[in-house]
Amino acid sequence: MKFSKKEVTMLNNLKMATKLSLGFGIILVLMSILGLISLNRMSVVNDQSTIIAENWMPSIKVVEEINTNTSDLRIFEYKHVLSTEDVDMKKAEADINSILSTMNKNRADYEKLISTSEEQAIYSEFSKKFDKYMNLHKQLISVSSQNKTEEAKKFLYDGEVLFDDFSAELLKLVKINVDGGNKASATGDEIYSNAKSLIIF
Repeated sequence: MKFSKKEVTMLNNLKMATKLSLGFGIILVLMSILGLISLNRMSVVNDQSTIIAENWMPSIKVVEEINTNTSDLRIFEYKHVLSTEDVDMKKAEADINSILSTMNKNRADYEKLISTSEEQAIYSEFSKKFDKYMNLHKQLISVSSQNKTEEAKKFLYDGEVLFDDFSAELLKLVKINVDGGNKASATGDEIYSNAKSLIIF
């Protein structure tokens, strides 16, 4: 069976069209796969930045605020002990109550952000030491209110060790959150670098 020149041309064109379609089809499939991989990697990078913005950074901020609260508490305890007038003591007590109220809010905010067992263990240790400190604090205010200055000073000195101890726990919490943020950032950078290499390849 012989084909006419017209039929031969049509068959050749058909084969070329099939080859072109197949070639473009393969390119489209590869581009689709590349697009899906890129979207997936960008999603992971976005997740890491979200973790930094919504967990690690807020945790650092609120722990530092708690640390400031405890330092302010210590300052007003000294003011109470050094006061001799009832009105000055009442003012110091009002400031202490305000600080403790703010600190309770900050602690509640931080507790929602705890994300690892290590972080929880350190925070529990801080809580235990701070509770002991508050027991001394109540005794300090009681004797200071009676102008028993020397006894009050003893409670201040006894509380100094506990203060230093729970402050050290707060610094550990700051470090663990800074490290967590750095790790998330490094993970995002690595994912971006790998995705970039894949796209270039």
